[in-house]
Amino acid sequence: MLKAAIRQQALAHRKNLSDANWLSINHSIQNKLLDFLHSFPKGTRILSFQSIVEKREIDLKSIHEKGTKAPFEFRIGFPRANPTDFSLKSYLAIEDTKFEQSAWGIWEPIPSTCQELHAKDWDVVLVPLLAIDLHGHRVGYGKGFYDRFLAEVKPDCLSIGISMTAPIEPISDLHVYDIPLAMAISPEGVHRFNQKK
Repeated sequence: MLKAAIRQQALAHRKNLSDANWLSINHSIQNKLLDFLHSFPKGTRILSFQSIVEKREIDLKSIHEKGTKAPFEFRIGFPRANPTDFSLKSYLAIEDTKFEQSAWGIWEPIPSTCQELHAKDWDVVLVPLLAIDLHGHRVGYGKGFYDRFLAEVKPDCLSIGISMTAPIEPISDLHVYDIPLAMAISPEGVHRFNQKK
């Protein structure tokens, strides 16, 4: 299936979800993600993202709140998008970090209130998406921000897609620069990919 058609179907699916169904999916994914991360060592650096809840993205707020406290004690950060070259910069959040809303409605860290880190500094990257296929290739909003960022992470960095649905059949119009994810979390569980086309 082509990305444009997958994107259209995924957006329609989100729009048609009842509030109760969205809350159920949201709760399920957050619980599964926390369970999965439970074995990770304290101090693990996790690049997360601020969800656009109005667009029915999975709300990771409880992950951000619980993840920095015992028993986890992770170090959590957030990206900031550059609309000029479609790149991401990443920032480690600290107690005084403040956020501002981007043109896309995403709450991004204000650089002067946090610590900038390179892509290679992260141990885990949580990736927003509209859909993901059986090989870990994702469909996002089509700008390529995360593909550019993931091309620069260290080899053992774990990329985890946050998906409202189980993996779909392989995407048919992959680009040479598309970066497959190592795994995904969906309401159905944890999905690991061999990353072969």
